[in-house]
Amino acid sequence: IKEVLSISNDLVREEHTVEVLERELHHRVGNTLQLVSALLAMQCDCVEDTEVRAIAAEAESRIHTLAAVFADTLAQTGYNVVNFANCVQSIAIDPSISSRTTVKVDIERDFELRLDLAMPVGLIVNESLLSVARRNPNDAGSRPNELPVTTVDLQRSDSGRFRLVISSDSTTLPNGPT
Repeated sequence: IKEVLSISNDLVREEHTVEVLERELHHRVGNTLQLVSALLAMQCDCVEDTEVRAIAAEAESRIHTLAAVFADTLAQTGYNVVNFANCVQSIAIDPSISSRTTVKVDIERDFELRLDLAMPVGLIVNESLLSVARRNPNDAGSRPNELPVTTVDLQRSDSGRFRLVISSDSTTLPNGPT
């Protein structure tokens, strides 16, 4: 019995060590992504060409999205689960998006996705919001009351599948999917 208890205690210690290392890894990846995002933002400030600036800002926005997903995993008890509503809120406040569209998030507050799903779905949301922002000629500084409203709606069915719908009242988007 003493040997079984000793093995059990060893397994508990090893499990704790793995959890600590996994948390540290997520923390370092998130910090690295935030650092890269900040460096791109600084570089963008030094560029005078508006087209190059826009490209750099969009790259920075994508990295910000990935960093938001990793930041949320640190707040969760399970390191492979993400509160996706929080992630979309973080994406929506990115200046390259929020200055050109108002984002309405229609996602259950505790909607969780596995990390392996949250990354690609987060990038889809980011690209869709950037598409609306790119096509809107106005910004919050010039006409704040005329920004299009873009809704991000994510619902889970009883079968466990989910449906993501991103819609906008923007008049500058082409008809059909973008």
